[in-house]
Amino acid sequence: MKFHHIIYVISILLLTGCTHKDLVFDHESTAHVRVIFDWEDAPDANPRSMTLYMYSSLGGEPLRYTFDNKNGGYIYLPYGTYDALALNGDIYEWAAERNLYDASSLEVLTPDMKGHTTYAPLPAEYLEHLLGKDAGERVILPPGLLYTGRTDGFSVSVADGDKTIILRPREATCHYTIDIINVENISALGGATLNGTLSQMAESYFAGAFHAGEKDVAIPCYFVADAEKNTLHSEFLTFGHTPSVRRNNNLRLYLPLKDNSVRCYDYDVTSQAHDAPDPHHVHIVIDGLSLPHTIDTGGGIIPDVNEWESVIIPIPM
Repeated sequence: MKFHHIIYVISILLLTGCTHKDLVFDHESTAHVRVIFDWEDAPDANPRSMTLYMYSSLGGEPLRYTFDNKNGGYIYLPYGTYDALALNGDIYEWAAERNLYDASSLEVLTPDMKGHTTYAPLPAEYLEHLLGKDAGERVILPPGLLYTGRTDGFSVSVADGDKTIILRPREATCHYTIDIINVENISALGGATLNGTLSQMAESYFAGAFHAGEKDVAIPCYFVADAEKNTLHSEFLTFGHTPSVRRNNNLRLYLPLKDNSVRCYDYDVTSQAHDAPDPHHVHIVIDGLSLPHTIDTGGGIIPDVNEWESVIIPIPM
């Protein structure tokens, strides 16, 4: 399954072999530790690299090690007791981190979509403006794949020989697919894609606590038409919905029209999003959509966001 997301380069890790990054220690006060990443809980995962944070029980900045593979390697670790947190290293192509100094508070998030290249045909600022008329939510870039694993209370001392630490990463991101079936007048799209947003989704993920953040944002998506089947299909990644409160998830479709206006179609998909059998693989189905004959399929006109029409479509339960 192919997932579309926008790559936003925040930093580039220089990875050197299966060893730690350039940390300078007196080897007489360190242990030689083998690090194993066990992928039993995510057998299909294939990250290009891994990052390991070691949080000392004495506090302070965590020690950070990088590996240029998904299996692990060897590190030198100063004597002490640590909580270990592992993430796939390729997240830094699309993600940022905050609250780095505590394993349970380390938060992975993506930047705002506004100001970055977006899905055709509508620019991010128009999606955000239109969405904001109802919800006031930010639109953020969708995440890439995120895997996290944690092992607490790992100790090394002068009396130890070589030791091994095992971490079992699991997937944190959620795969969302949306299918709109029985679409009328699908030929009006002329092969163009259709923009959408899914609201009340989690802004971030707490990598060491294994849960999504509580702040609401909207995730952009776009739909590809299958004219033969009269369907629209979208698939993307999210951090899931916010965990503690059941908020309404609204799917909004944006259709730029030739009269320089935008028509918005709203669907309440809360039950499908929250009651999915597998919260990491959510499939939303919408039956029925009639497209207008006056869709602008890419003539270079930027719609007037002050001229818009919202159509609320109930979904039969």
